[in-house]
Amino acid sequence: MNREERFAAVAKCSLFRGLDRLAQERIAVLATSRRYSPGSTLFSRGEAGGPLLLIESGMVCLSLFSDEGRELVVDIAGRGDTVGELSFADGDRRETSCIALESVRVVSIARHGLPISVESNLNDYLSTLLYRRLRETVILIEELALCSLEARLIRRLQHLDKRTSVRLNRLGQGVLAMLVNASRPKLNRQLHRLQKVGVIDLHKGAIVEVHNI
Repeated sequence: MNREERFAAVAKCSLFRGLDRLAQERIAVLATSRRYSPGSTLFSRGEAGGPLLLIESGMVCLSLFSDEGRELVVDIAGRGDTVGELSFADGDRRETSCIALESVRVVSIARHGLPISVESNLNDYLSTLLYRRLRETVILIEELALCSLEARLIRRLQHLDKRTSVRLNRLGQGVLAMLVNASRPKLNRQLHRLQKVGVIDLHKGAIVEVHNI
């Protein structure tokens, strides 16, 4: 990924979109890029805080793991999304693990060395973002603790369908099962039930459309 491509990625990122071109170019100079193959770990929960990662292509999942190895997917991120914002903001350890669901290219932006002119915009953006993350966390807790599998699945699918960065037809049923804390067989049965009642359209087991209900 050359400097011009890194600049284009930085300029499109909502975190830096409001900056002038000179500031964006300085950030692009400091940024680095890297590719990850499917299944690769971008970072692990508990690691020392590191850079902000901007997803330039592909999708990743943000996961929590139990001591027994059970995985809960708490979010999906794709092109144009950022991950690792919390540790980028406060320098503390990573709160989740980030795993590539497919071939992924990221732009890595370390906070150290950013122009001083960026700091005000950065802090305002991160404050707004972290408040949104808190609301999303409350919703996730509500779904996992209080909602049936059907309700959890419908709400997650509708949420992901609204995001242009996520391609539902490229998410495997294994990932969806971990997203709603269900076994894959139970998820498969629920998907076919939702198809029968017209909530979703499936093609070869993949979700191709989510309908409003």
